[in-house]
Amino acid sequence: MKTKYLTTTAVAVAALLVGSPIAWQAVAAEKSEASSVTIEAKGGPTEVDLAKMSKEGLLAMRSVYSARRAINDGEYDLAKEALQDAKDALGQVKKADVPTTVKDEVKEGGKVVDTSKEQVQADLIPISGQFQIVEDFDPTPEKTEHMNKAHEHLKKGDTKSAIEELEMADIGVVFQRIDMPLAATRDHVDAAITLLKDGEYHEANMALKAAEDGLQYNTASIVAPVTGEQAPKS
Repeated sequence: MKTKYLTTTAVAVAALLVGSPIAWQAVAAEKSEASSVTIEAKGGPTEVDLAKMSKEGLLAMRSVYSARRAINDGEYDLAKEALQDAKDALGQVKKADVPTTVKDEVKEGGKVVDTSKEQVQADLIPISGQFQIVEDFDPTPEKTEHMNKAHEHLKKGDTKSAIEELEMADIGVVFQRIDMPLAATRDHVDAAITLLKDGEYHEANMALKAAEDGLQYNTASIVAPVTGEQAPKS
């Protein structure tokens, strides 16, 4: 089996955050003929904000990795610099993480019987991702052309067009995404900064390891390949 990877840009990765449970837009769901629940979400991060959150989150984790290497090498001043970079990057993520106002409205018989409103902020920040071909890849001229076009779309952050190209080539694809829990990561970095300042090098390293271990890896099927049974008969 030949495995191929299509790496996304920060914009393409962040675009998947739009599909979160909050959805960042108005959503209406009918519960029954007699009652209904309307969920409306306003505000929240813009596409530019989401891209920035993804980019800065990735920079933060790279700085965490650098700090761990520096601690293990006994380069404690370099570790402190890397941790400050991580803290600054996480601060940028937090700044761009604009709250979304979510309003719930319950109706029965056409009358509003209950309403609630709350502000929600994203905590799981997508920091990296890639598309992976999951079938035997036969590099025919047609499939190769679609693959190349998909690459170009991803470079521009146009995930939708990239997926359409892969669908036309009947190429099975999954998307693998790495999410960073913002609050927990900030806590681990802050703890590591304090521990490193106090000369607790091993404990600082363990705090940063906890930040790494907190990353969440998710895989979702994006395009299902056409099997022999599904393929149209000639």
